[in-house]
Amino acid sequence: MDLEHKIEIARAYLETARDHVAMVGSMMEDAHENNAPHTMMLQLSNQLEGAEARLREQECTLADLMDESAAAYAAAHTDAVEAVLEEVRDPSTGRPRVAALVGRVMRMEREAARCICAGYRVDTLLAELDLQRAALYVARHPEWLEAMDDRERARMEYDESVAQWAREYTQVGIEALA
Repeated sequence: MDLEHKIEIARAYLETARDHVAMVGSMMEDAHENNAPHTMMLQLSNQLEGAEARLREQECTLADLMDESAAAYAAAHTDAVEAVLEEVRDPSTGRPRVAALVGRVMRMEREAARCICAGYRVDTLLAELDLQRAALYVARHPEWLEAMDDRERARMEYDESVAQWAREYTQVGIEALA
């Protein structure tokens, strides 16, 4: 089963858990209004507590799957993620501003929901949202930032070694012609 399918299933479970919490909460309100016996209120309270625990569990499951999806996207689109992180880099610390990325993701999620409800195609918007989520994931995980810094350092060292080789090769060619 691919990750996107797992995420859709987790979202469905999350909606079911939310519905269950709402249903048990409504039953508790009705029981309270009808002066239900204490034992019934206690039983409903326990059911509500269990339903809320399952809801938190489903939220965590979905969050883990979304993180996994963002990590996979970041790994596949490293240059694009680096560009997004550069856009929100804090000049004083040199690190990306997580709050700016959170704001971007939230705005884009609202925009995507609004467009979907209106019946518009949102492929490009969803692709940009995936990119922003991946950048947010990377910004929240220092080990990813360090790996990107290491990759950039290695790229610069490689470029320098190629430039050094080119200078030496050119010098040998000039000496051979002289």
